[in-house]
Amino acid sequence: MNSTTSSSPTPSGGRDATGERRDWFRFDRADQWGLALLLALGVAVGVVAWLLAPIIGWAQGDPLAVPFFSEVEVPGLAAAGIGHSEADYSLLLSDPSTGQRMADLVPGVVYLLLVSAVAWLLLRVMLTIGRGEPFDPANVRRLRVLALVLMAGWTVAYFVEATCTFAILADVDLESAGVEGGPRAALTLPVVPFVTGLITAMVAEAFKAGTRLQDDVDGLV
Repeated sequence: MNSTTSSSPTPSGGRDATGERRDWFRFDRADQWGLALLLALGVAVGVVAWLLAPIIGWAQGDPLAVPFFSEVEVPGLAAAGIGHSEADYSLLLSDPSTGQRMADLVPGVVYLLLVSAVAWLLLRVMLTIGRGEPFDPANVRRLRVLALVLMAGWTVAYFVEATCTFAILADVDLESAGVEGGPRAALTLPVVPFVTGLITAMVAEAFKAGTRLQDDVDGLV
């Protein structure tokens, strides 16, 4: 007597367990969890770098590193008749006051709030895309807020950081160290976040157009 055995087809060639062809560009639940974990990791790194590390250094009595910008003397270059530019370096304050420690923490708190806001807005946008609703009107608002955070928020954070740096150095006797003209800082505006914010604002307008088109299509059905 002949016997036959049947076996279920094994998914292959980019197909899932049901035999359907897998859409590699679909933002499914696994991708949502992966993005959420990645964004959470970014916020966690910010907490460690901007909050925990300074606080632990404060508790251990470590010197306070303050960015500084001034002229420096390099005897070897001077002896060879070679000039050089001013330099960016860190001053290490061995006995900073409580006020200086607190001022050092403020920029980190501001940057952490910005990173948390960016992570939250990105996650909310991607979750609606995962539900198949990329042109949800709420996404236009979220992208606009994201653009504002990147452009205005990072610029404000930069000036907060510069202000705190000058406040810390105001209590340092720089003249006794031969530094004239008071504290100075190199001007490095946050160009990358600003440009990224502009691109995000343009994407928001594209989503707005998509939302209007989606409304028109729904009205025809």
